[in-house]
Amino acid sequence: MNHLKWTRTFFLPILLVGPSLVRLHADHRDFFNTFAANPCTGGGWICQGSTFWVSPPGEDVEVCEDPNAIDPLTPCTFYPDADPGFGGYLMLTPAKQGQSGSIFHAERALWDNFKLTAAVELRDGQSDGPSGGLAIVIIGTENAPGVGGAGEGMGATGLGAVPTMVVVLDSDKNEVGFAWSHDGFPSGPIPLQHSMKLDKPLNNKQAHPAEPNWWTVVTTFAGDHVEVHLENSDVGFEETQVLEIEIPHFEPFEGYLGLTAATIGTGENHLVHCLRSVEVTPGPGAQHFFRGDPNDDGKSDITDAIVTLGFLFLGGTGPVCMDSADVDNSGIVDITDPVNLLNYLFGTGAPPASPGPPGGGGECDHDPHDPEDNLECEEYSSCLTS
Repeated sequence: MNHLKWTRTFFLPILLVGPSLVRLHADHRDFFNTFAANPCTGGGWICQGSTFWVSPPGEDVEVCEDPNAIDPLTPCTFYPDADPGFGGYLMLTPAKQGQSGSIFHAERALWDNFKLTAAVELRDGQSDGPSGGLAIVIIGTENAPGVGGAGEGMGATGLGAVPTMVVVLDSDKNEVGFAWSHDGFPSGPIPLQHSMKLDKPLNNKQAHPAEPNWWTVVTTFAGDHVEVHLENSDVGFEETQVLEIEIPHFEPFEGYLGLTAATIGTGENHLVHCLRSVEVTPGPGAQHFFRGDPNDDGKSDITDAIVTLGFLFLGGTGPVCMDSADVDNSGIVDITDPVNLLNYLFGTGAPPASPGPPGGGGECDHDPHDPEDNLECEEYSSCLTS
């Protein structure tokens, strides 16, 4: 492996989610870590359980002779030829039964709109035994959480009755999954609300010396819209959106970001190569709203048509949520929108296109992606009052 391997695997997926969902900007919460130095000793991270750091090549680290019998006291490396500036990594668990490990960022932050990219590896273990899995976790505890439940909990359960968001790579079921709860998850299997089976194995269980098996996981949360993308060029898995989730009325929470892993039976090695967090701003299509309510008062009436007409012909201030003024969902706001709204209000026309109108029996939602448009809904507060 060389420096190009890292560039291909990690930096390219940063751009996977298009401008229709998010716009990136800098923030003090942003971070990027390739683990070239030990994060467990004053590096801004908290390592617990079976987690240990493997130093880059050239720092008196031996090549692993048996990947299923690694001793944390004398770590070995799978990548002796890696660029020394990029070659360190974290071992969350070795391939042993009943292991559980985690690493959490030491800074508690507000997690509302973010893009997280992780390069991880699930490898080795005996081919005929159960393995385990790895989870990306954001949890709203007051202090950095300890080690969670082993086995099917993947180290992400039993950490507290607090808001918890989890993206899971489950080797035994060969699936990626997502779970969210205001009250956390008790010890035991993670109750996934969304999942997808993969047509490539998360752990190929190759005999030693195994080929690299790098999975890049990109999770984007904007507004209350979540997307998860996967890519693994080592096994021919092209960048794919594997999950898309809506969390209605999501309320941001403060907490800790981490990765956890646990083993079952013969286990597997869980490696973390890179981790990057970037704050994002919701763009067009991310904000939930009701169509036909451009003045954002929670109902459709004649004042909404007046607001749009004033914007079009009198130089009035445009609606903060332009999507709400696009009554027919044509992708533009023009004279047909207030006319269609008035026809609906006086019983001679069709109701505004979905999502809407308020009070019409539908749910507050984001703008459909068909047709694509450049209208924005920067703010809409009446979803909670309608």
